[in-house]
Amino acid sequence: KVGIVTDNTANLPPSFIREHDIGVVSLYIMKKGTFSRAVEMSPERYYDELKKLDYVPSTSQPSPLDFENVYMEMLKRYDALISVHISGKLSGTVDSAKMAANSVGGRIFVVDSKLTSWGLGFLVMELVELLKKGVKPDAMVNFANSFHEKVSTYFTVNDLTHLYKGGRIGKARTLLGRLLNARPLLRLRNGEILPAGTFRGKQKLLDALVRRSFARIGSANLKKVAIIHTGNVKDAAHLKTMVEKYVNGNGSRLFTDVCDVVIGTHLGPGAVGIITEWE
Repeated sequence: KVGIVTDNTANLPPSFIREHDIGVVSLYIMKKGTFSRAVEMSPERYYDELKKLDYVPSTSQPSPLDFENVYMEMLKRYDALISVHISGKLSGTVDSAKMAANSVGGRIFVVDSKLTSWGLGFLVMELVELLKKGVKPDAMVNFANSFHEKVSTYFTVNDLTHLYKGGRIGKARTLLGRLLNARPLLRLRNGEILPAGTFRGKQKLLDALVRRSFARIGSANLKKVAIIHTGNVKDAAHLKTMVEKYVNGNGSRLFTDVCDVVIGTHLGPGAVGIITEWE
């Protein structure tokens, strides 16, 4: 019997986590020297607060001990665990998971998903389906390792300050000097944040966000779509009306959700994004 472990950045609904007995290890948010577990925070309240803060809170990966506690609890019910996590280029979470897996022993397979947010959530959903079909752990690990190739993640932020201060900007830092009145389009590819263009005017930006998000991967069919935001309900609702034509009638599923607080800390308030999964 195989169990699944992930982290809070996967953005999965609590009802899904309970129904499928998913183990969730929490990252942390640090404000003025006080650590809070991300899973215990209300995203809506947090994004309201983030707008008013004069500093950017920091985030921290779970400790190996946090993982050990979850692994040992789950190994009471399962013979093997598949532990899939936020991209190693964005967080050290995978390193903590590997250290814990070594010290706990047993059959624990740790995978750097090269994804986060609903991209990671979609991976967990697919693993649940594979479990129902009786797929063996090795095959599930192979699936999880290459799953990021079927996912497209595009997003935009109000400004790059939060990404820059959090050190998560990677190659997109080249945009910093060029922005002035333009807004950036960014993407997550092979686990890192890359620039995907700058646009003047919000509608042009949102048009580009939608166009890029629905540029088909190979000849694959669209499977799932998530629209995420960091308290920017208005733009998220507007995006939803824009993407419905891509989703209607083809059997794909559309989710709209407020972004997990750890990812949201790095994006800053007012961000929106689209994550698509292709067959």
